[in-house]
Amino acid sequence: MAEMQILKVSVFASGDLLLNGLPVSLAKLDEVFSQAEAGKSVVWYYRDNSAGEPPPTALEVMKLITERRLPIRLASRPDFSDAAEMLRRELNERLHRYATRRFKGNSSS
Repeated sequence: MAEMQILKVSVFASGDLLLNGLPVSLAKLDEVFSQAEAGKSVVWYYRDNSAGEPPPTALEVMKLITERRLPIRLASRPDFSDAAEMLRRELNERLHRYATRRFKGNSSS
C-alpha cells in the first residue's frame, strides 16, 4: 500500500510561502501540485493570522489547490499539530470500526 504524500503549505501575512518547512515560490508550488498523485496526496494548509485579511498569495494557493482537486486539511497551528491530531483520531476510529466489524463477523461462525 502506497503512503499518502502530505504537502504542508504555510502562508504568512507577508505573502511568503513554505512547503514542508522550506521557502517555495508560487510557480514551484504549482509544479509540485501538478505532479501530486491523485488519491495519494493531501495538502495540509496553514495561514498566519487566519482571522485577518488574507494576502493575495493565500488566494492563489487556494486556487491552485482547487484547480488540482487536491484534498485539503486546514491547520490552525504553524506546526500542523492540530491537523496531525485530527488525522490520528480519524485513523483510530476507522481501526476501531474495522476491528468491531471483524470481531462480529468471526463471532457468528
